[in-house]
Amino acid sequence: MQSESSTRTALLSEQIPVCRICLEEDGPAEMVRPCRCSGTQGKVHRRCMKEWLNASGKKRCEICKWEFGIRRRRLRPVQEWSLPKPASEMFEDQIEFVCLIVWILFQFRIVYAICSQGPIQMHQDLCRTFESSRMAFIWWISLIFNTYYYAQSVSVIFQKWVDDNTETDWYFDRHPDEKSVKSIKLG
Repeated sequence: MQSESSTRTALLSEQIPVCRICLEEDGPAEMVRPCRCSGTQGKVHRRCMKEWLNASGKKRCEICKWEFGIRRRRLRPVQEWSLPKPASEMFEDQIEFVCLIVWILFQFRIVYAICSQGPIQMHQDLCRTFESSRMAFIWWISLIFNTYYYAQSVSVIFQKWVDDNTETDWYFDRHPDEKSVKSIKLG
């Protein structure tokens, strides 16, 4: 008896498409097949898919690994922009984000000092401050390495900020296997 009801349920689920994201039933006209997934995993609402893609930031199907196409990317209106955020919620990333902000302020001060005094005068001031040209040299090397490290951090955070503040139009009406799938179903 259970096998009959499970068979009926399976047949009904194949006849009535269910969105794999919101799990609501809808007519086939409202659904799209965005990737190579089939069966109950194959159909989704276009609006659900767009919302999921924009919210998750993923460009591939988590099941079949099909890469979705991007039609257009554009920045949201300025009023909708969010502020830059740390790379993750981990404590280390939060601290690094604060250090990055302090480092950027420090870099502005260094650039100002170099522009107002000139690099030679600044180096002489550093030598007097450290009482050694060797320590001033170490300071310059340290500045260069830290600048390189924090430039990479700025790049990662900036890319995350751009992704968070970008609207993307996705296309997923068809994929390369769709013709072969249709021909198999018809033939």
